[in-house]
Amino acid sequence: MMRYLRFSLFLLATLCLCGELSAQAPEPMSVRFTPLSWERMDSKGLGFESQGTFEPLRISSAYRGGVYTYTGTNPIVFYRSKAMPDGTEARTPIATATIPNGWRDVLLLFIANPQRGEGQAEYRVIVIDDSTSNFPWGSYHIYNLSEYEIGGIFGSEKFTIPGKKSKIVTPDADNKVDVQIHFSQKIDGQWVPRVNTRWLYQSNARSIIFVTDDTQARPPRIKVKSIDQLKVATEP
Repeated sequence: MMRYLRFSLFLLATLCLCGELSAQAPEPMSVRFTPLSWERMDSKGLGFESQGTFEPLRISSAYRGGVYTYTGTNPIVFYRSKAMPDGTEARTPIATATIPNGWRDVLLLFIANPQRGEGQAEYRVIVIDDSTSNFPWGSYHIYNLSEYEIGGIFGSEKFTIPGKKSKIVTPDADNKVDVQIHFSQKIDGQWVPRVNTRWLYQSNARSIIFVTDDTQARPPRIKVKSIDQLKVATEP
């Protein structure tokens, strides 16, 4: 499930920069990845090459897609395939994803490139460590993209996150119970309440949370985007 909210281009660029600056592995690698698009994306003709085979790719903005395996050199190059009048097939690169050394399970978040054009990729890709050792079941990985420090309360768990930083939070709560969710921003030394709601907590689920400033609201407030995943029986 996804809660749809729109980031400013500045914050999108900040997210993309994190993926683009990741170190490249010099040798062939094998990685499992799950694709997701920030907004609706045309999947027609999308794919990537792995071990010499072109693999079709399905991407949704409403939920996490299936898990794909890529074996090859870094970065992963994604293409859009198009049939030509002469019966041949043309493939145009639309995005690349640079995988940091040692990462074997990643979430790839595709975001339309505001600077796309000649010489610029159609999409930028944010690479997120999706391993359960880093991001365990029953937890929330919260990215504070706000200019301000935020404070949160998830059930009995209290935390603070500086601006442009992230934190993994695991509430001390029973499975399948509603937990109180509260976010505040620290502005000019004062904590200002922003979000007060309740979410269903499940120990066999995990969520990536993006928090950013809502620059269109008066008075200013924050926006929250959640990307949720429910564990299936075959997953570790």
